[in-house]
Amino acid sequence: MDYYLSCSSLSMQPFEQSVEDLADHFDGWEIVAEGRHNLQLISKEFEDVASSYDLKYSVHAPFSDVNISSLNKSIRMASINEIASCIRMGAELGIKRFVLHPGQHSVLSMQEKDRALMLSREGLKTLQHLASSLDVELLVENMPGNNDIGSKARELSRLLSGTGIRICFDVSHACLQHQLDQFLELRDMIGAVHLSDNDGSSDTHLPVGSGKIDYLDILNEIEKLELPVVIEAQSIEDAIKGKEYIESLKESLQ
Repeated sequence: MDYYLSCSSLSMQPFEQSVEDLADHFDGWEIVAEGRHNLQLISKEFEDVASSYDLKYSVHAPFSDVNISSLNKSIRMASINEIASCIRMGAELGIKRFVLHPGQHSVLSMQEKDRALMLSREGLKTLQHLASSLDVELLVENMPGNNDIGSKARELSRLLSGTGIRICFDVSHACLQHQLDQFLELRDMIGAVHLSDNDGSSDTHLPVGSGKIDYLDILNEIEKLELPVVIEAQSIEDAIKGKEYIESLKESLQ
């Protein structure tokens, strides 16, 4: 099992410092391409630094102020263009996997959910066309909130059907939505896994093993997927705790 780290707080510190801090503990890094780690800003540094470390890389595309399902065309197109720029830059850097969000409902689109879903699908198809031309993979994350598109397995499956895009399966999000079993039924569509923990009420990104998710019960299912596991955490220290917890569970099951 390859362990990647994803930590949005790293986006507030210099790129090289982030690499140095995590390289001894993880097999890969899912760069959150926001803040100081916007790929346009770090491209030269990435080329200079990345080869010095034995790390694999993927990217979580921008999500702050981004909504590819917006009923406002200007906002929707700006969101698609922001993600497309990230994909192009990442592909130039040799990164092959990109995770993105499918959008969220506004007050207006809560009244037109089918239209918002259709617009999200159109945006994803546009981005997938770009990704295919660059020989990179897109993964869409299942979301945690009731106002998010793709929080339910049935809806996300409908959204992605026929696009060639797979799912980044976020266990914590699925548990918040009481959709764990439903998403596991889509295992053939899953291309990567996000792990964190929560308090049962919100997406708090607690260290794995410190919240209410019964990872002992689902670890076998995660291992069966034989996919990269991305530990999401609020700090590198919390992510290390989560990795150690998973490894202790694996030992107890042997």
